[in-house]
Amino acid sequence: MCAKRLKSHLLVFAFYALTAVTMTWPLAVNISSHIPGGGVDEAAFLWNLWWARHSLLELGTNPLYSDYIFFPLGADLALYTFTLFNGLVSIPLQLVLGPVVANNILLFLLLALSGLGMYLLALGVLLEKGLPSGVSRGGSLLAGLVYAYAGGKLAYTALGQFNFTSLCWLPLFVLFFLKLSRWWPGVFSLGPDGWRHGILAALFALFAAYTELTFLLFLVLFVALYLLFELWTHRRRGLTWPSWGPFLVLVVAFGLGFAPLLFAVVGATRAQEGLLLKGWGGADRYSADLLGLFIPNSLHPFLGKWAQGAMSRFTDINFAFMGYTVLILGLATMLKCWPRLRTWGLLAIS
Repeated sequence: MCAKRLKSHLLVFAFYALTAVTMTWPLAVNISSHIPGGGVDEAAFLWNLWWARHSLLELGTNPLYSDYIFFPLGADLALYTFTLFNGLVSIPLQLVLGPVVANNILLFLLLALSGLGMYLLALGVLLEKGLPSGVSRGGSLLAGLVYAYAGGKLAYTALGQFNFTSLCWLPLFVLFFLKLSRWWPGVFSLGPDGWRHGILAALFALFAAYTELTFLLFLVLFVALYLLFELWTHRRRGLTWPSWGPFLVLVVAFGLGFAPLLFAVVGATRAQEGLLLKGWGGADRYSADLLGLFIPNSLHPFLGKWAQGAMSRFTDINFAFMGYTVLILGLATMLKCWPRLRTWGLLAIS
């Protein structure tokens, strides 16, 4: 990466970091004494960070099991929202600053990285579509703001559900996965870029999976839908199937990295087979309500009171609202540029 491009990306990251401080104010001036939360979940996620450090550095035990809770039986944490990757990353910060400050700094960094990740993804897509550089960068900056600081995401932040504020790895995976999908046509061609893109895509998928297993399901769904659309489009044009070399690098690298967590999850599932939830297991309650796309979150500075009444029939908080400006711009763009944005439009609708 050239120095000019690196400087540009660092400036963008600094912009999103400043936005993170602004959007979570006054957390920055209470960084050593407070964490965001609603008095329920935030303590558990703070414990996650502490336990990752304590189990590895002081006890030398597997962090996916703890007998510090439900003693003397202990608890298997493989299926718990443990945010293991966040815990590992936070260890150096905890050693110097303690878990509270580490949690808050990590929150700022993850929000800023979410913006940067979406900025890079949008920039790559827009430049590939042939848009001018200035337009592409401006649109990408807006995309990063929406992705990192949408009302639903800030609602999770306010509730202290820090697993769902750690969405930065998803757009970075998609970015390098799209680079892999550009290897048309071919049978098994693989160059330096194929290796690099495959390993980076696998790395970001692992970061996502070790943060929150739900993110892995999102990525699998995206990959399946995207490949179906792309294969159908290319076959209609008479092109060959893609080169599977880079994809194989992605699958093998991810499989090796995910194997320890997968074995732990399978073992925990088998051990708790009689305790598994029946039916939807609460998914129907916690799924997004379609009306939530058009009703602001109750934390909205101007429409909060109205939204609180409009959401009275929702079964959970409204985390689907992205903003009226985003909805209008998105719909207008899809209608105007449907042939060029068909794949992305169908993915969004799906």
